[in-house]
Amino acid sequence: MENNIPGIEFHGFVFAPTGYGTAARSYIHAFHNAAIDLSVSNLSKSRQQTVTDPLVASCLNRHIDPVLHVCHAEPHCLEPLESVFSRLIALTTWEADALPQRHVDTLNQVLEVWVPCRYNFEAFRQQLKVPVFQIPHPVHSLCPPCFDRSAFNRELGLKEDDFVFVCVGTWQERKNLQGVIEAFLRAFPHEPNAVLIVKTSFVFSPEFVGRAQIRDAIARANPPNASEAMKRVKIFPRFWPDACMAALAQRADCYVSLHRGEGWCYPLFDAACNGTPVIATAYSGPMDYLDPRHHRLVRYELTHASQQSQTVRFSFTPDMSWATPDVSHAALLMRDVYDRRQEAIAQATEGAVLLNQKYSPDAIGRMAAQRLSVVAECNRVRKQYNY
Repeated sequence: MENNIPGIEFHGFVFAPTGYGTAARSYIHAFHNAAIDLSVSNLSKSRQQTVTDPLVASCLNRHIDPVLHVCHAEPHCLEPLESVFSRLIALTTWEADALPQRHVDTLNQVLEVWVPCRYNFEAFRQQLKVPVFQIPHPVHSLCPPCFDRSAFNRELGLKEDDFVFVCVGTWQERKNLQGVIEAFLRAFPHEPNAVLIVKTSFVFSPEFVGRAQIRDAIARANPPNASEAMKRVKIFPRFWPDACMAALAQRADCYVSLHRGEGWCYPLFDAACNGTPVIATAYSGPMDYLDPRHHRLVRYELTHASQQSQTVRFSFTPDMSWATPDVSHAALLMRDVYDRRQEAIAQATEGAVLLNQKYSPDAIGRMAAQRLSVVAECNRVRKQYNY
C-alpha cells in the first residue's frame, strides 16, 4: 500500500449487542479513519444480526491479502485462528489482576497482544512472553437515533421530572448490580422522583439466583417501606434493540457502575463521553478515563475474586484479586449527584470534551496504524533471519 500501513483481516463479534461488539465496531471505524486496508470476518455463528453498522457491513469478507490478522475477542475464542497465530495480534481484555493459565498458554502463541487499559497492560506483561501493547478503546462513533423523551418516559412509566440512575450489565458477581440496587435504596428510601433502571440479562446466571440476590440487597438497604421503594427500581432483564439502549443512555441523569473489575466497560465509557455524570468503583480499566475532577469515584477494598459459575468465560479464582466497592460511599455519591445535579453535569461535560479528544476514532486509528507498521516490520525481519 502507498501509505505503508499493512493490510489486516479483523476478526470479531462485530454485530454483537455487547461491550465486545461495541468495541469491535469502534475499532473498525478507527482503523478505517486511519486508511488501513481492512477486511472484516464475523466470528459469530448466529445468522441473527441485532446491530446494524453500514461501515462494518461494507468491510465484511473483502478480498485482500492481509499482512496481519487482528482478533478482537476473549482469549478462549482465538483457537479457531490457530493457523494464523504467527501473524495474529490478539486484541483482548481481562477483568481481574491475573490471567488464568489457559489464557496465558493461548496468548503466548500469538504474535502480539493488545489491551485497552493500563490495568491490563501491567497484568498481561507480567505473565506473557510475547509483546504487550496498550491501545485504548475508541469513542463509539455512530450517532444515536432521534430521542423522543416523552415517548420513552411513557414506555418505561417515568415522569418528566424523574431523576434517573442507570446501570447496564449482565447479572454476575463481577458486575455487582445488586450493589447498585442496595446503594440506591440507601440513598433514596423515600424520594418519589429518584428512579433506578437496571438493564441486565440472566444469560450467565439463573434468574432465580439473581432475584434472590435482589431480595438480599433490599434487606441490606432496609428501606422503611420495601415494596414502595422497589417500585422505583425498574429491572429489565430482556433483550433491547440498539435504538432502545441509545434512548436509555440519553434519558440517564447519572450512570452507576459498582463493578469489581473491568477491562474497560463501554456503557460507563459512553456515559462519560456523553457528558452524563457517572459514579464508579475507583478501580481497574475505567481509571484510564475517569478522574475525580469530573466523576464520582467510589472507595473499595481489594478482596479475593469469586465467581459462582466457573465457566470458560468466567475463570475467576480466589488467587486473583478484584474490588469490593463501599456501598455506603456509593450511596453518598448518588445523593451528592442528585442534590447538586447542575454542578455534576458541568463537571461531566468538561470531562467529556477531554475524553472525546483523547479517545477519538482518529486518535486511536493513528496509534493502531503506527503499531501495525512496527509489528509487520518486526515480523518480516524475524522471518528473514529465522528467529
